[in-house]
Amino acid sequence: MESKSCIRFGKVAGLFLLTLALFAVVCQAGEPIKSSYFTGATTDDPDLLLYVPFDGTTKATVAKGNMIPKKFNGQVALEAKFAEGRFGQSAVFEEDTLCYTHNQPNWIQGTIEMWVKLNFDPAEKVEKDRYHYLLNVKTPAAAGGSEEDPIIYCYVQQSAQWKSAQISFATRAKGNWNHSPSKDITNAWKKDEWHHVAISWDNDRKYLFVDDQKTGEASAGNPLIPSGDKLIIGGHSGRGYWGQEMMLNGCLDELLVWKKALKQ
Repeated sequence: MESKSCIRFGKVAGLFLLTLALFAVVCQAGEPIKSSYFTGATTDDPDLLLYVPFDGTTKATVAKGNMIPKKFNGQVALEAKFAEGRFGQSAVFEEDTLCYTHNQPNWIQGTIEMWVKLNFDPAEKVEKDRYHYLLNVKTPAAAGGSEEDPIIYCYVQQSAQWKSAQISFATRAKGNWNHSPSKDITNAWKKDEWHHVAISWDNDRKYLFVDDQKTGEASAGNPLIPSGDKLIIGGHSGRGYWGQEMMLNGCLDELLVWKKALKQ
């Protein structure tokens, strides 16, 4: 009788421990990221370097490589101006940028994606060209670059001459600029509309994705300098340095940075 009781207790205890183990696995599993181009993306993906949902804070949900949000002057910036986002809230970029400093050693391949909303109509006529930067990655001088020269950047250009607007993914390597691929958004985008944008690259090619479509690709040209210590979003380098025409003048939501390329 005692032996049967021990066996029954052992089974119950084993079942209890198994339940605890399964619960721990579930708790440790990453949360799904619905806003990503990568099918089945989760927050525990080993290739995910940075995820910032901008839900009332600039602090990242996932931050590998010690990515810390700062203003370009170096001040830590956990607070910002927020507005209604594509999912939850979004960060507003009109007068200042955010700079995520990090020690990620390799930008030879990767993907950066986000939701974008402009507070101006791309089709509006302008007297001089305007550049609205979504992001740029800066290279430290120690790696052969300059504080003023990005190696990766994405921007919307309003052209006075051509009376048009386009979004471009550009790179700079070994002193050479490559401003393609790009997509005309003059009539496709409107003020206060949300659009999903992703830029992706590897040693050979660069890709631009807009609203679930690969809208362009181009040769990567010279290999990128495999080091960048600043990811600046919402503008070029801050209003005080470049002027307001280099600011995004809009909102960003669901910022994701991957160390893998998206090609399809």
